Amino acid sequence: MDGNFGEQKKEVPAPPAPEISIRTMESDVKAIAQGGGEMPVAQTFPQPQENSEKKFGVAGYAGLEKPIFSPAPGILPKEDLAEMAGEKSNWIKTLLIITAIIIGVAVAGFLGYFIFSNWIFPA
Repeated sequence: MDGNFGEQKKEVPAPPAPEISIRTMESDVKAIAQGGGEMPVAQTFPQPQENSEKKFGVAGYAGLEKPIFSPAPGILPKEDLAEMAGEKSNWIKTLLIITAIIIGVAVAGFLGYFIFSNWIFPA
């Protein structure tokens, strides 16, 4: 049986090379002409002049908008809130630095007394 398989083996032909076409503007123009379409033509349009006051064709529009509400008393504007947050963060930053220094000194004292004193002054 093995002999039969050897006789049946044949070379498989290579597939044909794929057709590759490059799309260019010239080919696009030909395709549009063959399809019966017209070539686009560039057009320019005048830019509208902008006025300082814009007028809309909306019923009830009286002109430029004005604020409807005034700030309630006791509410700070955004600028004042930013200043207060800056002052508060400076106070918190100072407190954190002092706390870190105190903890650092305590850790250094602990290391010096319990660990390094045994090396410096052996029993």
